[in-house]
Amino acid sequence: MKVTDAFLPTGGHFYGLPFALFDQSLLWYPTSPSRRRQFVNDTIPAWPSWSWASWVGSVDYEVDILHLGGSRFVYPVNEWYRYDLDHSRLVCIPEREPENSPFALGLLYSRIDILRRNPACIIAWVTSFRMTLSSEESHAANWVTDTEQSVPFFTILDHEGDPCGFLPSTNRDWARRFKATGGRECELVSLCYVRQSAGHELGRGGFTFHKKYQAVDNPYVCFYNVILVDYEDGIAYRQGIGRIHQDALRTINHVRKIMILG
Repeated sequence: MKVTDAFLPTGGHFYGLPFALFDQSLLWYPTSPSRRRQFVNDTIPAWPSWSWASWVGSVDYEVDILHLGGSRFVYPVNEWYRYDLDHSRLVCIPEREPENSPFALGLLYSRIDILRRNPACIIAWVTSFRMTLSSEESHAANWVTDTEQSVPFFTILDHEGDPCGFLPSTNRDWARRFKATGGRECELVSLCYVRQSAGHELGRGGFTFHKKYQAVDNPYVCFYNVILVDYEDGIAYRQGIGRIHQDALRTINHVRKIMILG
């Protein structure tokens, strides 16, 4: 990675994602059935699940997610850290003075041995919650960069059973296992808070939201980008990326915790 970084003007990449726009670049999604790349050995994947480079298949981003205009604002809600092999310490992504309190950062350091063994992992103090997904998928078009795309998505349901968000193009292996067991609660973690003009073309992309979440007097549509995770040996692995309307999150319980994302 250091050889590649030498040719990059924006501070380099970390496992394929740019340091300067790391939070936004986590929001990629597959546009075709994808599979994890082959393992280096029996226990360690070559690339982490949070990076598009870990998957074989085509990927994309929402329109303008990396080059935002005046009608759309994205605010990261986490402070991600990576393990610095050269100095045996946690480093912010992008590298800057940490905003977390010494107490929170101290908690992250309590898990540093895991990152030392798995340097592709990243760690953060996150907000986690559990929500129910629909048992079957629908298909969404006109939501993404290429308007010819039509990606499968699970609908996210609020505590009253109404649609409040969606998860497009989740990991196909995970989706097959989920459908076999029927609709159930899954763990989601907030990544970014997004405010966009209701007149922006992506404002119409929330067609899966129930009518009670539509903007009426508010000129902005506000939601959270979230990551769907499963765990193995204490490490979370990405299974999909989606969005939830902010009003739905105000009515559910959430927890603050350390998450190591591999």
